[in-house]
Amino acid sequence: MSHKPSFPNHQVHLQLSDVRLSDHHGLQRLPNLGQFTFTIIKVFEPVTQAVVVLARCDAVSASPVVIKIYDPRYLTNRFKNHYTNSHPRPWTLDAEAAVGLNPVPLSELERGVPLELREPEPTSADGQRHRAARWELHFQTQSRQSFEAEYKAYTRLADLQGSVVPRVLGVGRQVFPSEPRFYQPRALVFEFIEGITIESAPSTVVTPQLIAQLYQDIRLFAPRGVVHGDLRWSNVILSPAQSPKRAVVIDFGQARVREDETDKDWEEVVSECDEPGAVASMLMEKDITWHPSFMIPPYGTSVPIPGLSHSRSTA
Repeated sequence: MSHKPSFPNHQVHLQLSDVRLSDHHGLQRLPNLGQFTFTIIKVFEPVTQAVVVLARCDAVSASPVVIKIYDPRYLTNRFKNHYTNSHPRPWTLDAEAAVGLNPVPLSELERGVPLELREPEPTSADGQRHRAARWELHFQTQSRQSFEAEYKAYTRLADLQGSVVPRVLGVGRQVFPSEPRFYQPRALVFEFIEGITIESAPSTVVTPQLIAQLYQDIRLFAPRGVVHGDLRWSNVILSPAQSPKRAVVIDFGQARVREDETDKDWEEVVSECDEPGAVASMLMEKDITWHPSFMIPPYGTSVPIPGLSHSRSTA
């Protein structure tokens, strides 16, 4: 199959288990949960770890929403030769169906891939079918882990939703009324942030006020037990596009969420990622010279994060 997402009749159907209605008066929980049909307005490309679409469903929101679907069919790792032992692993319904026949957990990872999948390719038809099913299980696991990381991150950042990060409006699974599937991908529904990524924005709109706000906002993540994990300009939206007033961080699919780490271990995780310092690095990528009006430390300065005991460099 093509690894470009397609939606019959330009619709996506979600079985939502938690919905917060969005209207002009704010958010409220929806009492009767169930299946909702969204009309696709736009598919965001390229697709990497999840399918992201702009869609509308008046029963959920008076405005368009963003839906992120963690469908393993479209993982780009399927087509990376260095990842798949030089054998592309396109999705097939047969492999998806066969996953349930061998639910044994996958072996430990080597460079992100289970060791059993690094073994030589089987030559028999049965062996090839078994290998295809094990790869499919691996991709399903990747998609599930990406969903879990993102959902946990947004849960930890609940008090920042609607300002620093988008609001989560719903959580559930994609269902397929007209397609045979043996796997229902998980899905999240977000408010749509009208704006432009800093990657696409001209340097002239990246104002000192926005830089200062972004730097301080990112420092709020770690004390709440979240490291973004993929902080770059394409994951920061300036809103609104024409005259930005705020920076919004998106895409927590590779987030690291604190579980049972000790304070010392978590501080090491935060220090290694140095995400507030990444702001300085990204400014240099856009050839923006440091200035005191940014209200961030000069590049290379060690600074503490509130709620953590250590200091880190900003570059």
